[in-house]
Amino acid sequence: MIKRKKISNKLITLIILFISATGNTFAINNVDNENNHSDTTKVDNKKYIGTLSGSFETNTTYYVDNEKDGVNSASDYKYGSNNYFKLDYVYKGFSAGVQGEWYPQPLVGYDTEYTGFAIPIKYIAWQNDNLSITVGDFYEQFGSGLILRTWEDRALGFNNSLGGARFNYNIKDIVRIKVLSGFARDYMDYSSTLVSGFDVSVSLSDIFKIDNHLLSLEASAVNRYESEFKDHFDADLYEEFYKFAMPKSLLSYSARFNYQFNSVSAKYEYVRKGEDLFTSMETGDVDLREGQAHLVELGYSANGLSTSVVLRYLDNIESAIYKTSGEVFMSNRINYIPSMTTQHTYSLASMNPYTPLGGGEMGGQFDIFYRVKKGTALGGKRGMKVHANYSIYHGIESATGTGERMFLYSDLTFDIEKMWSRKFQTTLFVSMQKNSLSVYIPDIVKRNIFVADITYKFTNKYSLRAELQYLSADSEDDDWVAAQLEFNIAPNWSVYVSDMFNYNGQQEHYAAGGFSYTHSAIRASLSYGNYKEGYICSGGVCRTVPAYNGVNLAVSIAF
Repeated sequence: MIKRKKISNKLITLIILFISATGNTFAINNVDNENNHSDTTKVDNKKYIGTLSGSFETNTTYYVDNEKDGVNSASDYKYGSNNYFKLDYVYKGFSAGVQGEWYPQPLVGYDTEYTGFAIPIKYIAWQNDNLSITVGDFYEQFGSGLILRTWEDRALGFNNSLGGARFNYNIKDIVRIKVLSGFARDYMDYSSTLVSGFDVSVSLSDIFKIDNHLLSLEASAVNRYESEFKDHFDADLYEEFYKFAMPKSLLSYSARFNYQFNSVSAKYEYVRKGEDLFTSMETGDVDLREGQAHLVELGYSANGLSTSVVLRYLDNIESAIYKTSGEVFMSNRINYIPSMTTQHTYSLASMNPYTPLGGGEMGGQFDIFYRVKKGTALGGKRGMKVHANYSIYHGIESATGTGERMFLYSDLTFDIEKMWSRKFQTTLFVSMQKNSLSVYIPDIVKRNIFVADITYKFTNKYSLRAELQYLSADSEDDDWVAAQLEFNIAPNWSVYVSDMFNYNGQQEHYAAGGFSYTHSAIRASLSYGNYKEGYICSGGVCRTVPAYNGVNLAVSIAF
């Protein structure tokens, strides 16, 4: 660990010195962007030597005690603040960048291991038409991500970048090869988990000159090596208590098939994982078990119709970093298992999102979208958009601990979007959800959500949007209504007020209001409200957010 830190510090120093040495030229070029046409363009009689871009983002909340509504998040947690600053430099095929992060105290709901200031992302890279080399921190994905995906999502408090080296090579757009090795990020530092991988893609349609068809075969291998076990993963204790030795090395591999012809597409991915820890959800017993996954994706899109079918089978497929002290936290992941269901944006529909059972599940979703043509009986003068989705998942026998397949989740959604005139538009939405209370308890909760989303444009500048929601459930204390009113002044201002009310339970209001301002690459928002415990989801991955009452400030600037 000491050696890796020294290397990181040297890399940071080199990048800072490089930026400092060329800073005046960057300033001149940024002031007169219209003159930047190519790498050889003269700017104010000085040779152009690259571009510098960057961004700053802060998300800060001041927490307020609200004894009336039972929200007391701020008893000893007065504020939270997540801050990011990023710089990237590009000159011809060379690029370099850094990302600084500062958490004086992380926002409620984020892993508390995010604390203090660090520069966890720093890299230098070079590329041409066929070759690219990266040294430092990077993000990568093999296939759908079931075997490996590293990415950043600030809304989720997630960043599992790798720190090391990556090599990409392209042979005439027929064969593409990736080789990488790096230490997995552990919050503000590196873990002792070394991830090494190889990925290759071969275009059969280019080899055999098959016109109008895209056909490729892909394969990947990823090894996760843990040089030392720390914290709750006591190797000696596990060996003594569970009668097996903790594996330091774990090899996974995958094979993939991709095909596309005109409007039809088909994909298949198979993943096999070596023996890894498996914990029974019913008994808590731990043993070693191999894992596997199957993923099938079929799609069709033409003439206003778009359909897709996704089928997935998972068995002990999660890949975690042993070293991380917060084993249950989401940052302890090096692969990607999204919930392949409708990603709801309405508050009542997203109150109980599906969380994939990486230990073992099977299911999928069917999605259909149709654009009704203008001038038809249904489409009318301006057409209409119709969308439907159905998803269903069951826990497999080995994961439930009961020896039986158990229902987990289903969701049937419909939405119809219609523009009645240039000023008036409506969206009607219905979601019928079923959730099991547990993978080994057969009780099921049914929830039906209905939404009316109405927008009226007074002028091209002023518009008003109203959102009305209703949730009816067969469980006690789970009937809700919600409303939001949003006034927009294009292109800069937006003001809103909202409320959620649990009318058949504790009869508690969750009211909020705020405004946002957008200008060019600057966006700022300020809001205040009483927020219910719930989830924030992105890309099918969710994190839990505790209830709180407070003032939220979010600012992002790109330059």
